[in-house]
Amino acid sequence: MFFSSQYSIQNQWFDVLESGFIVVYAGKDGDTDQGLVIVQILDATQRRVGSSEVYRTPQRAGSVRIVSARGRVLLLQSIAGATFSFDVIARKMQSL
Repeated sequence: MFFSSQYSIQNQWFDVLESGFIVVYAGKDGDTDQGLVIVQILDATQRRVGSSEVYRTPQRAGSVRIVSARGRVLLLQSIAGATFSFDVIARKMQSL
């Protein structure tokens, strides 16, 4: 799935799609100040479809966790206290 030297995952969120699942992992990359989310699409047998998509936070505020979801918009909080939203469908991240 992921190389531990490349990403450190804090938690995840998923939702059911018509043909499988969408999974979003939250954490940081090898740079301890850079938060990110990773989006994966899985088929009904939970095999990955296509490549993982990585989206970095607009500010370098450390690792992020998913703290809530409103539909398919996730609220992320960094260890430094910064908050971000990530729209899973539009694949858009923004600072709050």
